[in-house]
Amino acid sequence: PSTIVSMSFSNNSNLTSSWLSTLPSSLAYFWCRDNPYLESLPTMPPNLIFLDVSNNNLTSICQDNICADLVTNALNSGALYIHGNQALLPVTLTRITTLLSRAWTVQYV
Repeated sequence: PSTIVSMSFSNNSNLTSSWLSTLPSSLAYFWCRDNPYLESLPTMPPNLIFLDVSNNNLTSICQDNICADLVTNALNSGALYIHGNQALLPVTLTRITTLLSRAWTVQYV
């Protein structure tokens, strides 16, 4: 439904990348951490201001797509927890720097 504001999927060893094709457009807070087989996520919705995807198995490309979506959404003062996944791409670090310049809290190491 398009009215969901927060969602949490954590500590689930059965959660895989094929579980969801889109996130609700109204989603602002998303906890999706500690899922060892989760390698990718769909596009981040435009109002997402808090995202914890730490300690999954997200690919470098997925992490870059997440950061690119958040930069494109142009929100300020958000929080992103993306540590504990696969290695980040150099371009992802540039996107993280952009988020930091917009007063985001970002934990990536």
